[in-house]
Amino acid sequence: MSEQKEKNIQIPLSLFLNCFKLLVCDVGSPELYEDTKNALQTKFEAIARRELYTKYKTAKTDEEREQARQQYLDSAGIPQEYRWSEEWKGE
Repeated sequence: MSEQKEKNIQIPLSLFLNCFKLLVCDVGSPELYEDTKNALQTKFEAIARRELYTKYKTAKTDEEREQARQQYLDSAGIPQEYRWSEEWKGE
């Protein structure tokens, strides 16, 4: 099995500094902890959505592509009535 190259991500400086304060300096408040937790959760969700989008664009079969597309749209919160279906694709 081949190893994937580790990817880098970007985070805002403020998030990095909050993580540094909490983890390295052991300084923080409940508000700082909660803000940092929420920011990290938001970033994680964005990374997960990007992975689904990449899977949708690189899928080998139409079934895999459509499944990844639906998962991406679900995770992005796109309502069903705003999505195109496979029947519309050919028109």
